[in-house]
Amino acid sequence: MVNLLPSSAQRSIEVIELDVPTNLTIVAPDSVTQGENFNIVGLLLRADPSAPIPGAMIRISYNGVTLGNVFADDLGRYLLATSIDTLGTFVLTASYAGGSGYTASEAKTGLSVSAPTPLTIIISIILPIVTGLGIVALSGRR
Repeated sequence: MVNLLPSSAQRSIEVIELDVPTNLTIVAPDSVTQGENFNIVGLLLRADPSAPIPGAMIRISYNGVTLGNVFADDLGRYLLATSIDTLGTFVLTASYAGGSGYTASEAKTGLSVSAPTPLTIIISIILPIVTGLGIVALSGRR
């Protein structure tokens, strides 16, 4: 007959929580006129299962010059209305620094900023005048 003696063992297991990968997008026009207002939009999602990351701050820049910081809404969308006064071809970058269990991510797109044409300048001067006259005429004033 064999008698077994009671025994016990302990082992520590270290659980390492990995940051969840993220996907960031950026959408902007291919080209704009110098000083023209335009929108930069995009989306910040978890990579799996493609769920939004609301409230995350996203930095928008061109060639390293910050245009602004925006926050993702409840659906992970962001929008920055901006303009660029410098002529040239630039790389627009949306950057999410990561944090709160999420990895950093970045998205890039190209943008060309050109000088206004004479027609654009004339329209920008005449349109407010014509529109103003139309409003005066519609209101019954002469």
